[in-house]
Amino acid sequence: MGSKEASSRGGKTQAKLERDAALKRYYAHPNECEECKTVIEVLDGQTVQSVRRKRFCTHRCAQVYNNRLRELKVKKCKCKDCGKDFEQSRVASGKFAHKRICRPCAELRKIHGTVGSRLRETKGQVYAALGYSKGRIKIRDHAARMFLRHHKYECAVCGYTKHVEACHIKSVASFSDSTLIIVINDPKNLIGLCPTHHWEYDNDGLKIGPR
Repeated sequence: MGSKEASSRGGKTQAKLERDAALKRYYAHPNECEECKTVIEVLDGQTVQSVRRKRFCTHRCAQVYNNRLRELKVKKCKCKDCGKDFEQSRVASGKFAHKRICRPCAELRKIHGTVGSRLRETKGQVYAALGYSKGRIKIRDHAARMFLRHHKYECAVCGYTKHVEACHIKSVASFSDSTLIIVINDPKNLIGLCPTHHWEYDNDGLKIGPR
């Protein structure tokens, strides 16, 4: 028993001497926290080797440092709709949101209820692709959807609600061929009229100012 106890004490003494030597070497050239620049201490129960791998003294310093780096990083992507470059926003966790369209195009989608290249179609492109008759129908159908999304379903003159038509305050014909359909069918350029008042307005029997 005596020899075992002596051996145990000898082993502990040797371990303490080795740790003291390792600590001395470490504190001769200690790690400094990359955030607050203080020396990273070797605590009881920690090995010098594990502390040597550390870059920060606390989790808080690591968080502050990494968050600042995230703010400096910018991720640019090409908008799927307009083709322009835009910066990705971040979600609450700090990660990039991985959006595929820029904010202006997202707002256009929200307003007009359509997606992709259709947001960038001009009056001339629609007529060239479909012909005048079918192109006019497409513009009118889109105007009807915009009216239903943004206006009350009633005649703005008499309040009739059985049948209401989307009417352009500024006529489609008055826009140039280079005008975007979403500009022609902007909700501010649309008004709801019953068939009677729609006919009167188209034939100059009714005056309606811009909204």
